[in-house]
Amino acid sequence: MAENQRYTTQTKSNSGQEDIIYNNLYLLDIPKDDPDDFILRLNPKTKQVRYSTQDYGVFISTQTQTCTANVSSSFTYNSTEEASKVETINNSQIKVENKGVYNFQFSVQVFQTSGQAELYIWFKKNGVNITNSATRMSVNSNSHTHYVASWNYVISLNPEDTAEISYQSDSNNTTFPFISASGNIPGTPSIILTVTQVK
Repeated sequence: MAENQRYTTQTKSNSGQEDIIYNNLYLLDIPKDDPDDFILRLNPKTKQVRYSTQDYGVFISTQTQTCTANVSSSFTYNSTEEASKVETINNSQIKVENKGVYNFQFSVQVFQTSGQAELYIWFKKNGVNITNSATRMSVNSNSHTHYVASWNYVISLNPEDTAEISYQSDSNNTTFPFISASGNIPGTPSIILTVTQVK
């Protein structure tokens, strides 16, 4: 057991993790390579505080993505801006390392090049549609408007689970454009996705 002025620690020989005793509270399973961001969860009955990492990821696409009429697909990402224990696989699925509840917040650029369309966007977990997670947008090219689809969804995930954001339009002319940087304005990804662990 190691000691300093504020707390004592006891290393577990089988895992290399540590239990920290601080003011008679037990902080359990602290990794030796302790990251900067973490959560401590208190059980008031046992005075035990469980250590949990604050997992997160920010993923974007710098490519224009398109629709095939009445065929569903999933948004893809080609750049990871920030990440800790959250990653992309197969360019479109988000995989987490730790069990928890995760907030998925996204924004998508939407542009209808011709005519009009009904666009649906929804969430999947492990490749299966999440019930009642879809939102419908009506888009048209009359005003040459760039639409933004942006909302969030909270999903409970276990280690190795995946989640993805899917879409379907009834038009071949629905696009999700990437806009290059110009002057003082940075590039505009076709999609920005931020995933943060909330529990």
